Amino acid sequence: DGDVIGFLSIRETGGGEAEVLNMAVDPGSRRLGVARSLLNRALEGRFQEVYLEVRESNGAALRLYESMGFRRAGVRPKYYERPKEAGIVMKRQKW
Repeated sequence: DGDVIGFLSIRETGGGEAEVLNMAVDPGSRRLGVARSLLNRALEGRFQEVYLEVRESNGAALRLYESMGFRRAGVRPKYYERPKEAGIVMKRQKW
């Protein structure tokens, strides 16, 4: 019906790499495949490596990213504010 229920911000960083900057889905539209669809559409064959950070407490996002081929690549202690929390760096490689 024309309502925005989610968005994804991604930037190419060069050399076949990209970084997911932000993604959000309306709470009433979660668990319907919206985030997976946004990521699939943005990544379809375009990049060799994709990176992102996610809050260590965001289990749903971690499970989604892992199911889509992202692997944990590092930790950034105290990366997020309010509350202070580590960011998990994740990476997806095409090969």
